[in-house]
Amino acid sequence: MQPDSGSFLGSGSGNQQNSSKRLLWSISFYQQFFDVDTNQILTRCRAALYPRQNFLDVLEGNPDLYGPFWIATTVVVILFLTGTISQYLASTGKEHFAYDFRLLSGAAGLIYGYTLFIPLGLWGVLKWFGSESANLMECWALYGYANLIWIPVALVSWSPLTGEFHGCLVPTKIETVLTNVTALNYAFVGVGLAMSAVFLFRNLYVQTSCLKPCSRAFNANL
Repeated sequence: MQPDSGSFLGSGSGNQQNSSKRLLWSISFYQQFFDVDTNQILTRCRAALYPRQNFLDVLEGNPDLYGPFWIATTVVVILFLTGTISQYLASTGKEHFAYDFRLLSGAAGLIYGYTLFIPLGLWGVLKWFGSESANLMECWALYGYANLIWIPVALVSWSPLTGEFHGCLVPTKIETVLTNVTALNYAFVGVGLAMSAVFLFRNLYVQTSCLKPCSRAFNANL
């Protein structure tokens, strides 16, 4: 597959013509969004974790939904599993443990909702301010790969200390340990949020800065 070049939050005209020939209800219409190989996925994941260039340049005019979908799904599963394990260890020896599938639905709603609707809103803003090259697929790919940092954060930010040390330490020491663990969890989440925000800001700043003259002209007409 030969990717299009010159992507600037928009795809080439040839790609748009090919896409317009595919019907919305046909498999080929959705197949184009998953037309990537393993090497491309790994390259994009590395570019998301260690950004050395604009991520839209890494996409090379061929944004995909395969990576964003499985990244978001992996984050949802990890959040559910780690939350369930923490609850299980905290309730060991107390009563019969019951799975709380509200954790799964909550994680899915949060991650999928963020990955789907925030890029959609960004695309709408770009189109509103007159960006002719705004491309919804690239917005989804950008935010989807930005979720990659939440996989290690979700893995390291939970701790079984609540269940492991229950009844083995004096209450004051338990409280101190749990306070330290909670602070550490917030620190991991803060690092993940900062890295994700920097990644998005770095890739969106150049694209959105060109809209400033348009917005000033729009305000002047008002």
